[in-house]
Amino acid sequence: MDPGGRTAPGSLAGILAARRDAILEAWAERASASLGEQLPRPALIDNMPRFLEGLERALRGEPCDAAAQASSTHGAERQQVGVSLEQILREYWLLRQVLYAELERAGGAVRLDELRILSDVVDGGVAVAVSRYVRERDAALAQRERESARAARLLELGDAFLELDRDFRILRVNANQERLSRKPRSQTVGRRFHEVWPELVDPPSRYLREYERAMRDRVPVQFEEFFAPLRMWTEVTAYPVDGAGLAVFFRDVTERKETEGRLEQARRFAQQLLGIVSHDLRNPLSAVQLGAKSLLRREDLGDAATAVVARIISAAERATRMIADLLDLTQARLGEGIAVHPRRIDLGELAEEMLRELSVAYPDRPVELRREGDLAGEWDPDRLSQVLGNLVTNAFKYGDAAAPVVITLRGEERQVCCEVRNRGPPISAELLPRLFEPLHRGPSLERAGRSIGLGLFIVREILRAHGGHIEVASGAEEGTAFSFCLPRGG
Repeated sequence: MDPGGRTAPGSLAGILAARRDAILEAWAERASASLGEQLPRPALIDNMPRFLEGLERALRGEPCDAAAQASSTHGAERQQVGVSLEQILREYWLLRQVLYAELERAGGAVRLDELRILSDVVDGGVAVAVSRYVRERDAALAQRERESARAARLLELGDAFLELDRDFRILRVNANQERLSRKPRSQTVGRRFHEVWPELVDPPSRYLREYERAMRDRVPVQFEEFFAPLRMWTEVTAYPVDGAGLAVFFRDVTERKETEGRLEQARRFAQQLLGIVSHDLRNPLSAVQLGAKSLLRREDLGDAATAVVARIISAAERATRMIADLLDLTQARLGEGIAVHPRRIDLGELAEEMLRELSVAYPDRPVELRREGDLAGEWDPDRLSQVLGNLVTNAFKYGDAAAPVVITLRGEERQVCCEVRNRGPPISAELLPRLFEPLHRGPSLERAGRSIGLGLFIVREILRAHGGHIEVASGAEEGTAFSFCLPRGG
């Protein structure tokens, strides 16, 4: 260093200052060849510029730990990307060789104290980088061991588990596997699947076929199968793992399968009952109605007999309606839904026809029908007549006899909406949440015994079958209003 504090051009510090980029390039080229292009250039160079800067400051006699800090970071990053210790040592050896080559190329005299500083800084860098590398590696190994131990504990707590290698040899099992298979680890680990469960191999069971497919195609498989040796239904999931092996998880689902079997039996019984109700009861009722109507046409029938026959006809018709409601309930509860047969209709015309029919039974009840917009759509006319008839009849029964029942039909762009409103005592807040559930009836009908509480439930299911929905609002001032909307497409 000259008396003015500047770096002498012929000194090692001067060479580093003038040739730092060339030194870095030469080192990167040799290191890249040594690492076999394992790292991209930015990751390869990483902290080496900082190290050379720290070396230059040390050669100038400045107190600086930049070289040591750069080496520490260098060691940590090399460990993270999987570079070996031997390769790190070679990187610093290559740097020393590049620096010596630059000194020879410069041809100037280098002082002994500069060479000693260069050697001390490079050797110190090696020590710091290796120390940091080892600490990071040990910490990573400890973390992996903790994660492995945690995974092992979780395997013990989870579903039954066994691991197979590519030759179907059992590598490990957990406690649940021992419990469900009723085989201790000493009888399974280290043995082949074919030896432990020969009954699943000859003839090939679904277990073996699915495991072989997962092993061969390296795809996960999932299935349910009955394990005959233990009379147990199992739900199995197998995943390919590293090393061409297989991780198999399974659980006992016998209780669920038995429950499903009982439900299926109940469903079949309900279907049989549905057939009995629809055929064996409807036919006798039809005969009763026809016979009673024939009697009613006789001229020699007295007044008392006529009244009895009229009651027979009314009771038969009510029983027929109840059977129809029960059939709809059964279909809805079986998950089949209520069948609908849509065709192009006008809801306004349908409502007018329905009101003409109801006027025979309720001649003195006032009704207002209000229509707005296009009311055409694809719907089942019989089922929608059932919906409107049920809602209007309920309005007659529960509403104020002196106030009109107001039916408002409103055509919108994509749907048609309907509101049936009546004045009278409001529906209680306790009843509103259950109003559309089956077998719930209003207090007056419960006392009269004229309903089995399916009307509004069936109304809701018919609207659902059309893609619609229904709501109800009830209050002392505004009365009670049932509102539903139907998409035009049905």
